[in-house]
Amino acid sequence: MKMRQTRRAFYRLILSCVGGLLTATTIVGYGATANAGALPQEDTKYRIKAEHSGLFLDVLNESQRDGANVGQWEWKEGGSENDPRSKERKNNQWTFHYIKDTPPPQSAPLYHIKAVHSGGLLTVFADIGNSMIKGDRELLKAPRANVGVWSPEPIPDAENQMWELMEQKDGTFKIRNAHSGLFLDVWGRDRFNGGNVVQYSDDPGKQQRWSLEKLKITRSSNNARAIGPVMGAWEHLCQQFCDVLLTTEIKTTKGDTIEMTQETKDSLTHALEVGVEFSGVKAGGSISKTQEQTVGSNMAKSVSEEKTVGNEKKVALTLEQMKAHDLFAVWQWKGTTEMSDGSHYVVYSAMFTCTPDGNPPNYLPGSKEDLVACK
Repeated sequence: MKMRQTRRAFYRLILSCVGGLLTATTIVGYGATANAGALPQEDTKYRIKAEHSGLFLDVLNESQRDGANVGQWEWKEGGSENDPRSKERKNNQWTFHYIKDTPPPQSAPLYHIKAVHSGGLLTVFADIGNSMIKGDRELLKAPRANVGVWSPEPIPDAENQMWELMEQKDGTFKIRNAHSGLFLDVWGRDRFNGGNVVQYSDDPGKQQRWSLEKLKITRSSNNARAIGPVMGAWEHLCQQFCDVLLTTEIKTTKGDTIEMTQETKDSLTHALEVGVEFSGVKAGGSISKTQEQTVGSNMAKSVSEEKTVGNEKKVALTLEQMKAHDLFAVWQWKGTTEMSDGSHYVVYSAMFTCTPDGNPPNYLPGSKEDLVACK
């Protein structure tokens, strides 16, 4: 049995290395490729398709809160600007994180299944909004117990957040919860958007069979260079209440995540160091070039050091907190520049600020106005 475990770990290492060869020159897009029968790779995004409906595992309403409900929803690839679901929707993208193998004789791999948009883990609740700590552990074993997402539990071996992948003859997987032994199931074999996902007893129906589809990788330009100034702006993030995890990210204006060559990264870093132009109160002359260079240098450091995880910031403000502090909206700082291949790159930072109304802030990150804005 030890030899089987070692071989599985070896395959994971080989797959990881193959994936690593691609990362220097790729843009991750909306398309996906079948991954039939293959165990998922670490640090790779997947969509998870319900075989009976053709719809995908989805954190409903794009919620980022603990206890957010999980259902099924169609996959969107662009669309109308008036359609709030037409942008890149990371709430239906998932990553798999190997934990350990189950005991013999199965020795099957157990995973955390993480929602890309929030970092929450696929979790069985006694009811919507109950974690392993808050919920009754026996109720978590019940058929029809609800499935949602929750932050990693602060207790060891929270098995209601662990999932076993059981490969089927057709290359699909049944996904079994480690705590209850029950299976991920679209309740009632619902075939429509919003169909609820629960755990249920073993059933031969396709509502318990899932395909793992790795997000398609397409080549980006190897020699793209920043040729324009970086234009800074505040982007509306949320209002009245907010529960968002911010990270430093680089995307195209279409929302595709970018993994750059060193040449492109150096060019973008230099453009940021020159300064981020901001038109918020330029007419009044209250923002100096030095201030813009300071903001740009901070963003450049995040890009060059690739401290995406280190730059994470959790923004959690309830409706009551925002009312008590006379706040209405939260904004995220970004910078956009034109590249030599005609594309535009957007650097999203982990910097944010607050306003008492729906009007964008007229100050830079780190200014005296910003330092008191969310307090």
